[in-house]
Amino acid sequence: MKRQFVAGLMLAAAVALGGTGCSDRAASPLAPTVEPRADFQGWGHYSLLRHADHPYKQTGSAWIGSWGGMVLVDDNLLVVPPVAVKQYTKFTLTVSTQPYLSSELTAVTASGQSITQFPKPLYLVMSYRYVEASLGDPTKLVMLWVVNGPDGQLVPQATTVNTWSKTITAKITHFSEYSPGLDPANCNDCN
Repeated sequence: MKRQFVAGLMLAAAVALGGTGCSDRAASPLAPTVEPRADFQGWGHYSLLRHADHPYKQTGSAWIGSWGGMVLVDDNLLVVPPVAVKQYTKFTLTVSTQPYLSSELTAVTASGQSITQFPKPLYLVMSYRYVEASLGDPTKLVMLWVVNGPDGQLVPQATTVNTWSKTITAKITHFSEYSPGLDPANCNDCN
């Protein structure tokens, strides 16, 4: 009973902050879904969002077991569903606006083993409120996996945009750096 309550509470929090729930179907008009496309690769087509006037870096951590849990950092959230890990694991979410809006994720077991792949998708919810004024059309945002830092590639993830909560949500199965991206034609302050 307690596990069902905790899982229900996590899902409610994720939905309230812009989560997608457990379904792959299209969301309501308040949360249009942006599907990944093969031509988003590289830094040329999509740009990462930045906000020079509001430098921000904050980290949050939580020990999460097999029943699931979440890490909340300001308006940003990592939701770990039940059975995504088999043992207590310390999940860390770091959110920064410099040099671009990004999140870095780590997971380390109590024995010190780093985990980067997960059997069940986790949900990463990021707020774009710090860059909202510079966005042309926020429904065009997509969560991008930033491969190998600023000199690497951008790999789009299936993304849900919630314009009411000013968040974007992506299902992720591995840990790395993630950043919201936007086509430069739709952005007044893109990197």
